[in-house]
Amino acid sequence: MRTLIRVAVAIALTATAVTTAMAPATAASPYKVTVTIAQSAITLGQSASLSGRVTGGAVKGKTVALYTRSASLDEPWQKIGTAKLSSTGRYKKSYKPTDGGPRLFRVIKSAGSGHGKGVAYSGSLDVFQWKSLQSYKDVATFGDTSINGSLHRGALLVTEGSPASFTTSTGECTRFSGTIGVDVSSAAEHGSVTLSDAFLAFFATYTVGRLTDGRSVTISLDTTKDLSFLADFPGSDTTSEIAIVGARVYCNSPL
Repeated sequence: MRTLIRVAVAIALTATAVTTAMAPATAASPYKVTVTIAQSAITLGQSASLSGRVTGGAVKGKTVALYTRSASLDEPWQKIGTAKLSSTGRYKKSYKPTDGGPRLFRVIKSAGSGHGKGVAYSGSLDVFQWKSLQSYKDVATFGDTSINGSLHRGALLVTEGSPASFTTSTGECTRFSGTIGVDVSSAAEHGSVTLSDAFLAFFATYTVGRLTDGRSVTISLDTTKDLSFLADFPGSDTTSEIAIVGARVYCNSPL
C-alpha cells in the first residue's frame, strides 16, 4: 500500500514539473515614454525643443531615438538623433526643421534590462514660412517693374477689370505682405487696389501713386482667407497696372 502511495506522489510531482516547464514566460513590461514639444508653432529657421521621460526600469545613461515626419505629406519616419537619459529618465533634444508645414515626432526606448520597447508620439508642431504668392497662383500675371529706377522681377501686375486671385487657404496661410504701387509703364499717375477675400469678405483699399515717384505702400495684413486683388484707375484705365512687389504669405505648409 505504501509503495502505491509513493508511486502516486512521484507521478503527481512529475506532472507538476512538466506543466510548469510548458507554461509561457511572463511578458516583459514595456518602458513608458512621454514626449512634449515646448512650442506649438515656429518659423522655418528656428529650432523646437523636445523633452520627455522614460520610466518603468533603470535607465540612467541609456538613450532614446527620436524620429520626425510631415503631418501633411505621405512620407516615412526619419531619424533626427538620440538623447541620453538622466538618472530620473529625463531627456531633451533640440530640432531645427528643414522644411515648413506641420510635423509629428516619435520617441523610442528600445527593449532591455527585462523590459519591452516603449514608444511615444507627439502632437503637431506647426512650422511656418514666408512663401512667394506665386506658390498659390490661380489667375494672375507676374512680371518686371521698377521702383525709383530699380528693377524688380516677378512682381504681381494687376490690370483694372482683371482681379488676381489666390487660394492661399490651402496652405494654412495667416499673413500677407508686399509693396504696392502703380507700375512705371502705366499711363495713370495714381490708382488704388482692393485686397479682399477671393469669395466673401472685403478687407481694405490702398491708394497709391507711380512707383517711380516713390509713392508706394508697404502693407502687412493678417488673413486666413483666399486673397484677391482688384485694381482701380481714374476713367477706367485698362492700360495701367498696379504692381505688388515682394508679394508673399506666411504659411504652415511645405516648400
